[in-house]
Amino acid sequence: MELYIFCSDDRKVRSVMSNQSNIDCVRALTSFYLAKNYLHMSKEYAQVFFDSWMALHRNQKCFQIYSKSGYQLERVLGQDIFDMLYEDELDLQKDGFFKRK
Repeated sequence: MELYIFCSDDRKVRSVMSNQSNIDCVRALTSFYLAKNYLHMSKEYAQVFFDSWMALHRNQKCFQIYSKSGYQLERVLGQDIFDMLYEDELDLQKDGFFKRK
């Protein structure tokens, strides 16, 4: 079995890769979704890693996710996104963005 995942925080590059290939794309924030769903990492355990990762992004507190409609991006606090992940309120899109359920 082969698994191809493209990781980049460059939105345009992820969009091209997801639209022109059969490769799923992720960004750094997506790693917490993967840890929860594939490694079954508890929220308490993942919170330590999330806090450390957010400390590296002191100037960036908000990240973009798709609204429920899937057409509009909205800015949401990183901690709120993390909480929504563990409340199963987000889906992961092929381009690496989250979408509200």
